[in-house]
Amino acid sequence: MATLNPYQAPLARDHSTLFSKEAKKQTKKQTALAHLEEYLSRPIDDKPFVADDTLKERDRLWQNWTQFCEDLAIDSQTTWLTFVKRPETAEAQAPFRAFLRTYAETSTQKRPILGPDEYESKRMVNSAFSLTEVWRRLVASGEHHIMRQQRRDYPTQAETWRLRWISKEEGSREGPAYRIVKWLFVELAPEIGLETVPTYEKTEMTSTDVDVTLNTLWSRASDIPCKPATRVSFHAIVLLAAIGGFRPEKPTRTKIVVTVNIKRNKIKEISKTSRSRNGGCISFSITLVPSCSFCLASLVLARAVQDDAFDPSFSTVEEIFGRPNLESVDFIPLKWKQDCLNKPIFPMAYKTLNELWHRTLLVAGFRNHSRLYSLRVGAGARFDGVLSTALRNYILSHTTDVFESNYQSHRIRANLMFLAFGNDAGRDEQLFAMLRDMSMSRDTNAPVDIDPGENRELEWRQDVINLRHDIDIAKNSKERIRLRAKLNNLLKTLWQLKLEDKRATYFERVDYLRAQGLSTMDTCSRIDSNVILPPDSTVTVSQALKVHVNQQATDRDVHSRHYITSLLRYLTNAPIGSGGKEEGEDEAKTDGVDGLQKKQTRCLLCGTNDI
Repeated sequence: MATLNPYQAPLARDHSTLFSKEAKKQTKKQTALAHLEEYLSRPIDDKPFVADDTLKERDRLWQNWTQFCEDLAIDSQTTWLTFVKRPETAEAQAPFRAFLRTYAETSTQKRPILGPDEYESKRMVNSAFSLTEVWRRLVASGEHHIMRQQRRDYPTQAETWRLRWISKEEGSREGPAYRIVKWLFVELAPEIGLETVPTYEKTEMTSTDVDVTLNTLWSRASDIPCKPATRVSFHAIVLLAAIGGFRPEKPTRTKIVVTVNIKRNKIKEISKTSRSRNGGCISFSITLVPSCSFCLASLVLARAVQDDAFDPSFSTVEEIFGRPNLESVDFIPLKWKQDCLNKPIFPMAYKTLNELWHRTLLVAGFRNHSRLYSLRVGAGARFDGVLSTALRNYILSHTTDVFESNYQSHRIRANLMFLAFGNDAGRDEQLFAMLRDMSMSRDTNAPVDIDPGENRELEWRQDVINLRHDIDIAKNSKERIRLRAKLNNLLKTLWQLKLEDKRATYFERVDYLRAQGLSTMDTCSRIDSNVILPPDSTVTVSQALKVHVNQQATDRDVHSRHYITSLLRYLTNAPIGSGGKEEGEDEAKTDGVDGLQKKQTRCLLCGTNDI
């Protein structure tokens, strides 16, 4: 029998280890050489991080600029280089000043109007701020198309070939490009009639305004037609914006807690590389709240049950509250199914969100429609002075300078009289809180639609008649689709103009009557929607929105369960007396508009039947 050398195996293993290390070293060297060769021929793309829409706008402006240079027989590159080298000279400034003035003066477009003329030419650039943004984007395009290559060709002079908007050498707002901005506001604006103050009043949506908006969404659902999932998503997105300005207890009883992760957006280029430090998200926890209007957790739970998103599944709301076993623990995570992890809970296109927002404010009786941005301004107002500056800025994803310049409402939040004179001026906290509510001046009797006679007037316009004729004689389906879209857009615009005129007349009339102490009942002529909703489709949800905050905890739980169940039944079109999602439910129903047949679907903004 052969004798085993006790040193033979270890020696073999040592040789193997040495060979393995040498192979790894050679592999690493070959990989490094391959990467070096690759990057020697491919420099880093120093194009800035910008959104696709911003990039498209820059490209459009650059095309306008190059066409301008071609028309005037001037060289685009030479013009930019001259401007960088001698920005203070008239020769360097003239082409850009001429471009901006031409851009503003020739921005006229034909727009439909009410009246026999049907159309009028309107200049689309009427604000110095808008023209400043044009210049800012043109400067960014010049940086990309001209200066970037100059810095590559002449690396030792890289700092020379840079279009500075802000220059440390010349002051915080005195870069070469900013010279044009000063001229634009000081000289050009008065010369061609550009507005130099914001044309809109920056407002904040208070909690009262949010409450009014969300209650109107449900109580006046017939005037705000949309799909069930869209209504719930809109409710949730408004709450998210109001809670954090996002651009969407007792151990003896079970408490539902929802953790929300909001992906941060609109982060400046210099900050984007640090996203991974916190996963690019802001996370916060919420639970069920007494006022169902503000209960985001209920909306999340209803959608999750509807989509069968939990693993294991919950088929009813009662199962969520009653089935989990908290034996020996204080916490149970309800996991999402794998195929639901990347699925949006509240999907909604921005265009739909914006249209539904303005429609809801209109139906609620708001005199002036604030932008969606007002929700963010309102959230910032609630954070200011309550949270630390660092936490406020982190949640809103901006700096203190941005907050101070962009997040101050035109209406001062404080009672300046009390600050000046103390108790001699009285306190009146409740009054001054109400004065911040935009909903305080609303009138729910204001018109939300135009009557059939007014609609017929629009149909008899020559441009509408011509478009319908063109549709009838169109030779192919593609052309008919294009013409129908054009007709729909025209009718929507005309409907908006007519309704705006009608509401302005209404408010002027009722304000005059009320000032005299007279009744306005004969003037209130709101047209009820001709859309007939199924019984209790939104009424049950609307009735559940309010609950007294002083209710006992057990009563709150019962009310929350009732509210979530009502939401789920609304989302799934289930009968009021049934449980959650019906077995074998027709999916087409869920996609309906508040349970309506498609023939009854009404245009979100104009209230007319689909064409």
